[in-house]
Amino acid sequence: MKMQKGSNVLLTMHVIAALVVAGIAVSAGNAWAQQAPPQRPSLTLRQAVAQAVDRSRDVAVARLRYEAAQRETDVSRSQFMPNLYAGSGVAYTNGFPLAAGGGAPAVLSVTYSQALFDPLARSEVRAAGQRQEQVRLEWDGARDAVIMRVASAYLELAKVRRSRDLLFSERASAARILAYTRQRADAGLELPIEITRAQLTAAKIEQSIARIEGGADALSDQLRADLGLASDQPLEVA
Repeated sequence: MKMQKGSNVLLTMHVIAALVVAGIAVSAGNAWAQQAPPQRPSLTLRQAVAQAVDRSRDVAVARLRYEAAQRETDVSRSQFMPNLYAGSGVAYTNGFPLAAGGGAPAVLSVTYSQALFDPLARSEVRAAGQRQEQVRLEWDGARDAVIMRVASAYLELAKVRRSRDLLFSERASAARILAYTRQRADAGLELPIEITRAQLTAAKIEQSIARIEGGADALSDQLRADLGLASDQPLEVA
C-alpha cells in the first residue's frame, strides 16, 4: 500500500514537471513571436514598374485617346467595305400600293453599298490612320516615361538605403572610437585634441545620415505617388 502511494506521488511530480516545461516552452515561443515580427515583403523592380503603369493616370488617358482614334479610323475605312442594309417595305396605302421611291412594297429588302473610288474619302482614311499612329506613339511615350521615372527612383532609393545602412555602421564605429579615445584621454594616454577629432568625425557622419535620409524620404514619396500608395504606407525595395 505504501509503495503504491509512493508511486502515485512520483507520477504526480513527473506530470507537474512536464506541464511546467511545456508552459515555459509555450511562453518562450510567444515571447519570440512578439519580439520578432514578420518582415514585410519587399517590392521588386518588375512589380513596381507594372503597378505604376497600371495605375498611371497619364497612361490611362493616352490609352483612351488611342482607342478613340482607332474607332475613328475604323469608321472612316468602313465606307470602303461591303455594307448591307436590311428592312421591310410593308406599309398601308390607299389604292395601288407603292413603296417609298415609287417601287413596289416588299416584305424584306436588302441593300448593298460599297465605295470603290472616292479620292476624298481615301484621304480622310489616311489622315485618320496618321492620327491613330500619332496617338499610339504618345501612348507609348507616356508608358515609357512612367517606366523610366519609376525604375530610376526605385534603383536610386535602393542605393540610398544601402548607403544609409553603411553610415549607420560607421556611426556605431565612430561612437566606440570616441568612447575609447575619452578613456585614453582620461588615463593621460591621448591629447584632448584627439577627442575633438573623434567628435568631428561623428558629427560628419550624423550630417551625412541626415542628408541621405532626406533624399530617401523624397524618393519614397515619389514612388508612393507613382504606385498609388498612401503617404504613410511602408515601402520596402529589394
